[in-house]
Amino acid sequence: MKILVIGGTGTVGSEVVRELLARKAVVQVLTRSEGKAKGLPAGAQGVVGDLLDPGTVRSVFKGVDGVFMLIAVSTTETHEGLMALNGMRMTGVKRLAYMSVHNLEQALHLPHFGSKLPIENVYKEFRDSVHDPPAE
Repeated sequence: MKILVIGGTGTVGSEVVRELLARKAVVQVLTRSEGKAKGLPAGAQGVVGDLLDPGTVRSVFKGVDGVFMLIAVSTTETHEGLMALNGMRMTGVKRLAYMSVHNLEQALHLPHFGSKLPIENVYKEFRDSVHDPPAE
């Protein structure tokens, strides 16, 4: 199984990468930094790109079976997450794990929490469309 980890060079993401490699998954890590791509553990393939770039979004998900998505806290967090979800839809990715926050609805006034709500809403649509295909 080929898994793309978005955010795989951070604290949590690097642990996800190590665990996936230990489980013999083929692991790609999307990073904006060539330097960070070179510093990945043996067996992980770095893919340099940016979720704000439509070219990256159109190409990075091709041939990927699943995605583990950790979007860093930033002013573009929502945009990056939605772009990623659109890229996954376009290429037919079937599995997604998204790291959000606990009790999201209780603190929507906090920017980091509020920025995740649109991503979670689209994620739920994505999940439902994959698990409950339309009847013919």
